[in-house]
Amino acid sequence: MQDALTTFHNNKEAFVELGIREHFNIPKVHSMLHYIRSIQLFGSADGFNTESPERLHIDFAKRAYRASNRRDYVIQMTTWLGRQESIYIQETYLAWRGHRTLTDVQDPEEADSDDSDMESELECRTGDNLPVGLLLSTNLAGYYLPSTCPHPNTPISHVVEKHGASELIPTLQQWLQARRPDAIVQRLYPFDRVDVYKYISLLTPPYPHISETKRIHKIRRCRRQPTPAHFDTAVVIENEDLYTGSGIAGLRIGQIKVIFTPPRHFATTMRPLAYVHWFRPLQTFDTNLSMFRLARSSRNHAPNAAIVPVDRILHPCHLIPRFGAGAARTGMTAYNMLDTVDEFYVNRYIDFDFFEQLSQ
Repeated sequence: MQDALTTFHNNKEAFVELGIREHFNIPKVHSMLHYIRSIQLFGSADGFNTESPERLHIDFAKRAYRASNRRDYVIQMTTWLGRQESIYIQETYLAWRGHRTLTDVQDPEEADSDDSDMESELECRTGDNLPVGLLLSTNLAGYYLPSTCPHPNTPISHVVEKHGASELIPTLQQWLQARRPDAIVQRLYPFDRVDVYKYISLLTPPYPHISETKRIHKIRRCRRQPTPAHFDTAVVIENEDLYTGSGIAGLRIGQIKVIFTPPRHFATTMRPLAYVHWFRPLQTFDTNLSMFRLARSSRNHAPNAAIVPVDRILHPCHLIPRFGAGAARTGMTAYNMLDTVDEFYVNRYIDFDFFEQLSQ
C-alpha cells in the first residue's frame, strides 16, 4: 500500500501537465496519507469510509441549494446556512435552560407523574425514578427503555419456553432472596407474570479523545415471527467492587436472554432486570489476533445464568466463531451461531469505545 501511494504521488503531476487537473487539494486524496498508520494502530480498515464528508456535502450544499430559487444561489445558500446555525444555537440554549429546570426538581416522583410535560417515547434513567430527559444533559452513562412495555403480563412459563431461559425461575428466586436475606421471599411459580421488553438502548458517555458525541447502542432480545430469535451479547459488570470504570476487572460477557421487570407482588424493586447466560471470564488472550478467547460457562450441566439490573450492562459486544482445524460446519447462521459454536473470539475492533475498554 505504501509503494502504491508513493508511485501515485511521484506521477500525479502528469495530470496537471496535461491540463486534466489544476491541483490535488482533495480531502479524499489527503485522507489516503493516514490509512496506513490507522491500519497499523487499529487493524482492518473496514470501518473507514467517506460518510462524514458526504454528510457535510448534503447539509451544506444540497439542502442549502434546494432552499434557494436557483438564481444567485450562492448568497441565498450562505443566508440559509446562517439562519440554520442561529436556530441550532437557539435550540442549544433552550436545551441548556431545560436541563437547569430539571435539576431544580426536588421530587423525582412528581417529575415523572402522568401530568408531566417530559413524557416521551423513550425513558432515560441512571437510577430509580430519575426524571425523564435529565441524563441527556450529563456525561453519565445510562439506558433507555420503551415507555410502553410491548409484552406486559407475560407468564414466566412462556418466557422460559420461547427465550431458552431454562434457569430463569431458580435464578430469579435466588436474586430476590439475596436482596432480602432476613426475610422469606414468596416462591416463584411458572404462572407468575412479568413485563418483557424487546430491547434496551445503552447511552455511553463521550470520550474526548475520540468524539464529543454520546453514543447509543441497542441490545436486542426479541422474537419476531417468522424470523428466528435474536439475543445479543454484551459486556456486563459482574462484580461492582472490582470494576473501576476502566479495564476489564469485574467485567464479564453474557448473552442477554430476557429483559423484564419482576412480578409486581415482589416489591423489592421495579427496576428492569436482565437474565443473562454467562461466558467464561476474560482470561484467555490470543496474542496472534490480539483478541480474548471465550467459551460458554456452565454450572451443574446447565447454563451459568444470572440476574443483573440493566444499568450494569455496559456495552454490546461482537463474538467471532472460532472454527478450528476441523471440517467446515454446515447449517450455521447468524441466528444459531451462538448455540452451535463452542468457542469464540471477542472482536475488540468493532468500534473505538470497545477497543479502548479491552485495551486498558
